[in-house]
Amino acid sequence: MKLNKIFAALMLIMAVAFSACNENPPVGPNGPGNGGNDTTQVTPSGEAPDTIGWNIPAECLTVAQANAVCAKLESEATTGTKYYVKGWVKKLASKHADGISQFGNALFYIVDEKNKTDEDFYAYQVYGIDGAKITNPDAVAVGDYVVIYGELTNYNGTYETVGKGAAYIWKSTNPALGGNGNSGNNNPTEVVGAGTYDNPYTANDVLLLANSNAGKYWVKAFIVGQVNGKSISGAEFDAPFTGSSNDDGSVNNYNTNILIANNADETNSGNCVPVQLPNGALRTGLNLVQNEDLDGVEVLIYGSLEAYFGAAGIKSPEYAKVGDKEFGVNPNVEQKEPTAKVVTIAEFNAAPEATDVYYELTGVISGLDANANATIYGNFDLTDETASVYVYGLTKEFIGVGSTSNDKSFASLGLKNGDKITLRGFRGSYNGKIEVMGAYFVKLISSGNETPNPGTDPNPGTDPNPGTDPNPGTTPEGAIVFDADTDKGNATETQAPYEVSKDGITINVSSGRLGVYNNETHYRIYKGQTITITSTVGNIKSINFTCTANDDAQYGPGCFTWSTGDYNYSGAVGTWTGSASEVVFTASSNQVRATQVVVVLE
Repeated sequence: MKLNKIFAALMLIMAVAFSACNENPPVGPNGPGNGGNDTTQVTPSGEAPDTIGWNIPAECLTVAQANAVCAKLESEATTGTKYYVKGWVKKLASKHADGISQFGNALFYIVDEKNKTDEDFYAYQVYGIDGAKITNPDAVAVGDYVVIYGELTNYNGTYETVGKGAAYIWKSTNPALGGNGNSGNNNPTEVVGAGTYDNPYTANDVLLLANSNAGKYWVKAFIVGQVNGKSISGAEFDAPFTGSSNDDGSVNNYNTNILIANNADETNSGNCVPVQLPNGALRTGLNLVQNEDLDGVEVLIYGSLEAYFGAAGIKSPEYAKVGDKEFGVNPNVEQKEPTAKVVTIAEFNAAPEATDVYYELTGVISGLDANANATIYGNFDLTDETASVYVYGLTKEFIGVGSTSNDKSFASLGLKNGDKITLRGFRGSYNGKIEVMGAYFVKLISSGNETPNPGTDPNPGTDPNPGTDPNPGTTPEGAIVFDADTDKGNATETQAPYEVSKDGITINVSSGRLGVYNNETHYRIYKGQTITITSTVGNIKSINFTCTANDDAQYGPGCFTWSTGDYNYSGAVGTWTGSASEVVFTASSNQVRATQVVVVLE
């Protein structure tokens, strides 16, 4: 008790001695102010905002003071006393991500001034709040304001915390550690919105709620960037923005998310809310790769507050508004079922993309066993006598014009492969693949049907390549048909050389897949790779590819170059003619996906 009083008296004396400074000197046997020239004081250029309400202890050290304490220590000696040290995160150590993933501790450097480049202090192997291990690599980010608590050491001239979790982060502005994401931008520390249309949440509100408020709400904030990759640490804040990547390494001309924040000029990912952009109007209208002019623009979004990229985020948004432009379905507006035009699947495939034009299709279901999501969301192939198309989600009832939301009502319909049904939806695409989007169920016609074989011509009754098919809409007599749904390759690896043989004809893919991975119903030829078709029973007269996309779009037949003969394409069909025992096609401009290959011999 007497010692405490003595310390209190010393604190008062030192406070007077440094009355011209904004910082109180630290408590500790080797702290600055105890003699010599260790009286260096720095007023940080970016104090933790007053509104943050942390009540930082008066004895908390600045970086300059912490370094002065360590300078008095012998090499590898420790203070034996725990200190609070505060500062801005200047950079992450090279082993930071490994430290998080392997041991749950962070490694980073802090400075007194937000943009300071020298005189830093090394936060070495520190744990998170209350000494808990850190599991999220984004829990420490450049621009965070932190207070560290623990013993200090002079490790061979490097001034740092004692490692292996002996020190921990006492407070941080990073939302992943319970902070409010405030790194000097004076964001409020209390929720100010109500999540309604008239009083939406702010981005900071979403961070403060930290995924605790389940449900769909309105949020209004500024679009400031996007995440490139699988972690919010891959945030991009400046154009040109990078397209999202596919499993095969190809890059799209769009991205699937945006970042929003309270401030239009925000560049700290810790202050940002990641927003998922579902396939459809919201992705097309809001992604920054295709819409750079939206960077810094205010947006109103209606979506579900859920964890996304390991942070407080917004998923499955249904509607967004930027100025006078609207994307998706406004839940506040009563939705009326649109008039749908009855068409064949071939006619649907040939129609232009539009989220507000609906079509009625009738066909047989297949591919419901392709993956787990197929039966949850209603993803399958629909085939009639003219063509086949992928249905991206089927709901029991109409949801809204242009909406791709899915209420997981498909299971209640009890549909299965072989069922012939009628549905309605609009024409869309994904990665160049034609899809029925916003689809909803109309009626079940019959069950136990075989999947129709539409042949190689997506438009029966017309011949896009006169002279190559004497019977439009039918398979030529004597043709050897390779159907990706039934004729599978001989390898199980996802990118191994593949072969499939039939009746003296062999198809070889240098790198891609031949319908064997995850029950795929198409052949893949990756960009820059080849598909070689060889005959041992006579020269080949013609080869027809039926693809999952049209013309020279990604996955379409127009992406090929060829080794010999003549080749042309129209819509989803590519046709080669000539006389050769072997023909090599290269997916030169993009990946190609074919559901069927038909070979005709001389």
